[in-house]
Amino acid sequence: MATGAYQCPRVPQFTSELDPEIRQFHSSEYRNPSQLREGSVLVVGAGNSGAEIALEVVREHHTIPAGRDPGSLPLRPDSPLMRLAKPPGKLLIR
Repeated sequence: MATGAYQCPRVPQFTSELDPEIRQFHSSEYRNPSQLREGSVLVVGAGNSGAEIALEVVREHHTIPAGRDPGSLPLRPDSPLMRLAKPPGKLLIR
């Protein structure tokens, strides 16, 4: 679990208390889904990198995006994270 902009990871101290079996790395270290273990993936951060990673890994892993959409509030219907949350053609706008 790491956040931080412009290739400068900011890793919260509590992550050292997580199970060592949990693979953690910053987006600057991510290359492709083969780096991930089987199971769910938590993507922390909803900026460009986080959204792009989430959209890529959702093809092979249960993916949980966490973070606010930095583009606007509330979340835009065309946001990459909305596409991840709802399959195409199933988006309901109220």
